[in-house]
Amino acid sequence: KLRANAGRLIITSPALYEGLANAADLRNQINSNAVREFAETGFKNPYIVVDDMIITWDHDCTATELYMLTPESWVFEIQAGSNFNVEPWTEKWRSEEGGDYYRWTQIHTKSRLICREPWLQHKVVGAVALNA
Repeated sequence: KLRANAGRLIITSPALYEGLANAADLRNQINSNAVREFAETGFKNPYIVVDDMIITWDHDCTATELYMLTPESWVFEIQAGSNFNVEPWTEKWRSEEGGDYYRWTQIHTKSRLICREPWLQHKVVGAVALNA
């Protein structure tokens, strides 16, 4: 149960997620036809919604890890004066022999991801998969 607006996003290993998904499926709490994308980058892993919490998995979590994050506490900042400096465009067909017909460039910025409330972020180790 969500308390103090903390732990709204839970990320765990695929094995731990499967145990939670099986338990939720027995209670008819998963709608696999309605998996939405989390962000513009297209995170497409399935997830479970319990109260206001979203539970999902990531391959980078070890088998017994679970992260309870509060996304509202995280801020992506761009340093003033370093906001998307664009290099000159390169015409690929002129710079490479046999290059395709398109232009490309690099965009530079100085940014950081900071957490304003680290006490609302938790890492659980030693978690055991549920057998539903």
